[in-house]
Amino acid sequence: MVRWRLNSLLAELKDVAPDDAAYRAISAATGISTSTITAIARNEAKRVDFDTIDRLLTFFSDKLGRHLITQDLIEFLPATATAPAPKASDAARQ
Repeated sequence: MVRWRLNSLLAELKDVAPDDAAYRAISAATGISTSTITAIARNEAKRVDFDTIDRLLTFFSDKLGRHLITQDLIEFLPATATAPAPKASDAARQ
C-alpha cells in the first residue's frame, strides 16, 4: 500500500511557519487545488501527477529549509496478506 505523509509534513510546517500550513496557503503557493491537497492529506487520492509531487516537495523543502525526497512525502507499506498460492495448472506448466 502506498500512503501519503503530507500530514507529517504539515505538522512539521506548523511549528516553523503556521500560516503556511493551511491548505489554501499551499494551494496559492503551488497551484495545486485545495481539493487535491485534501485528498492527499486524507490518503484518498487515487492518482497524482509527478508535477504535483514535485510542487509539494519543492514547497516543503523551501519552507522547512531542508532538501526533501520522495520518501518524505510518500511511503510504501508492504501488504500484510500473503500472495495467493499458484494454481495447480500454473505449476504443471513449469
